[in-house]
Amino acid sequence: MSTRRISALAVVAVAALALVLQPLEVTAQVVKIDLGDVTAGGDGTGTADPAVIGIHPDTGALESGFVDAPIGIGDGQGLTAVADGTTPYIDSVFLIDAAEMPINSAGAKFPFPAEDRLDPPQCWGQVLRNRIGGEVTPISIGGKPFETGVGIHAVAGITYDLDALRSAHGAAAVGQVTAFAGAGDSAFDPGGTPGFVTTYIILSDDTKVIGFASHKASVQSAAPRGTGKELTLPIPPEAKYLTLAAGAGNGSFYFNSGAFGGAMIGERPNLVPALSVHGLVGLALMTLALGAAMILRRRAASTRA
Repeated sequence: MSTRRISALAVVAVAALALVLQPLEVTAQVVKIDLGDVTAGGDGTGTADPAVIGIHPDTGALESGFVDAPIGIGDGQGLTAVADGTTPYIDSVFLIDAAEMPINSAGAKFPFPAEDRLDPPQCWGQVLRNRIGGEVTPISIGGKPFETGVGIHAVAGITYDLDALRSAHGAAAVGQVTAFAGAGDSAFDPGGTPGFVTTYIILSDDTKVIGFASHKASVQSAAPRGTGKELTLPIPPEAKYLTLAAGAGNGSFYFNSGAFGGAMIGERPNLVPALSVHGLVGLALMTLALGAAMILRRRAASTRA
């Protein structure tokens, strides 16, 4: 009788295990925030005006025509706060004009090294949607193409308002930032002198930097022109701003075509798998079945003794 009971309980345990291991049904999908769309005035879901190519790094204005020329500081201030009427999702834009550079409108500073600054501070063209920095060339880095992303020619940057994005899409949608960052594959040949760029992803609050990742790369004459690296940063709840920036890399104003391929904010992956209701029921049944089997074995052993 004990053997039969144990066999029955084993069947229950196997069935319960099947419930535990079945795939979790997803009932809600968290939005992925496309930073290229945000750069052009959208909310990250494709709402930007198709005519807008990006944002001017000195004036903070959304623009539809590419400025194929150097852009410098026109008002003596490296950082320009972007008005909510322009877009609530961009906090500010800047040209790097100091070693301790303000990177958001609240005043938090980031220490850009000397090799990433220029004298005078300038960049080529705007901060662009879906194009490499300084060109209207679609984003490709090391021969790897991207449909979306952000292009920044050194030495410039853009800072996004994470609280505004949380309000629009929910806190769960602002869990981590990812981009394949580096030197874009320029449509032009730099000749014998390669251009350099250092791409930065920076998280900050009102007073300090919380974390950052960077990658220094170069634009070569041989194809593929650029090089890049996958950069990922978890976004903690206390982070209020996200900055993408491009430094000169070697202190020279030459082919500093920064690109952030597929730049995206999304949900942070769960390190511990979640169980469905069926899975939890199965886990409970399996635990009871195994526990009962152990008790029956002990009783059978005691009877034989």
